[in-house]
Amino acid sequence: MKIEIRNFSTPLFLITIFFIPTQFGYHFWPDFSIVDGIRVDYLSPTLYVTDVLLLSQFVLHGKCFLEWIKKKKKNIQLTRLFFALVVVISIGILLSVNPGAGVYGLVRLVEMVLFGALVKHVASKEVLRASLVVLSLGLISQSLLAVVQFFHQSAIGGLFYFFGERMIVGSTPGAANVSLGGALILRPYGTFSHPNVLGGFLVIGVMLQNLIPLKKLNILSMCLGIVGLFASLSRSALVVVVGALGWVILYKKLKVNKVTIIGVVTLLVGIGAFFPFVTERFVQTSFDESVSMRFSLIQNAVSMTMSHPFFGVGLNNFYNHVHSSHQPVHNVMLLILSQTGVFGFALSGYLLMKTFFQTKNKVLRTTLIAVLVLSMTDHYFLTSQQGLLIVSFVLGLAWSPLLRKESI
Repeated sequence: MKIEIRNFSTPLFLITIFFIPTQFGYHFWPDFSIVDGIRVDYLSPTLYVTDVLLLSQFVLHGKCFLEWIKKKKKNIQLTRLFFALVVVISIGILLSVNPGAGVYGLVRLVEMVLFGALVKHVASKEVLRASLVVLSLGLISQSLLAVVQFFHQSAIGGLFYFFGERMIVGSTPGAANVSLGGALILRPYGTFSHPNVLGGFLVIGVMLQNLIPLKKLNILSMCLGIVGLFASLSRSALVVVVGALGWVILYKKLKVNKVTIIGVVTLLVGIGAFFPFVTERFVQTSFDESVSMRFSLIQNAVSMTMSHPFFGVGLNNFYNHVHSSHQPVHNVMLLILSQTGVFGFALSGYLLMKTFFQTKNKVLRTTLIAVLVLSMTDHYFLTSQQGLLIVSFVLGLAWSPLLRKESI
């Protein structure tokens, strides 16, 4: 049985997609979110606008979810695999030093799995097309905001605050600054929690636009999305999108078509506007404090895995074992391995591989590869609300029976 996205709930679904870039919410600070006397943002239970929207849809479709699980043999297999993963994670949480943080992380994980299931079972091609059009509006707005923030060198404020824009300037403690040409440059956040999350959203959004026949709005969002990527100064995101465009050109055997021309021209515009900043950003080879911290976190992750090989240190417990920096390791694979052990890592890897090989859609396969590459250099697909929503949306699309072909 398919979960029907009926007329009265379709606006909720589309609004949820539009609000994926939003981090507006209310933070709570229970004891488990405080480590070494310091509030850790990653552990703070937060009620986001997107949580309210998702909860509303889960209530509407709760009965359909249960019927879907009971009637489909393939769904029962997936459900059992996920249940096994939950059991492994739960054991790790029980053995952890901060079980409260682990329980919060598990609740958030279940929420995102349900969101992915909701995306998978949208029963109408029209609704899926509409969701990608809504996503393109997010690409346009975030790209324009990022460019303005870059040249303004601060947050814009006003209405954008209610969409999650942080009130950040270059002198704000912990701001994402880079030193270029002897000057301190503030990287734009859009309405995201970090410029790298903005870059990841723009990469995934640009790639997903190829799932539907390209209209003027989609082409505009792709072009502005690439320009916004240059403004974000996210090296991993830029490498992925340039590599994806190169792959498309080679895959088409250098066939010159409208999309190729638009992509190349947009890259040239982006390079022209941000050339001095991007080139220096990519040729930086000095091992500054952030690079040293990343290597230190990798060592910590390996150490945690060696000391807790089977069930890990516990979901959301990485921070309790790192006292020099309350940051997660910048690698999703290492974060999963260190927090859930080899059992959790194996089950997670199997589910992801099954997702990749069961979809025949080349756009989605390429997008999943992009998610994997970005996951090797950062942690936001697992640690931020926006990153979790992005990857859940992609995984839901990958399992959608409506996306067996190259476009819808």
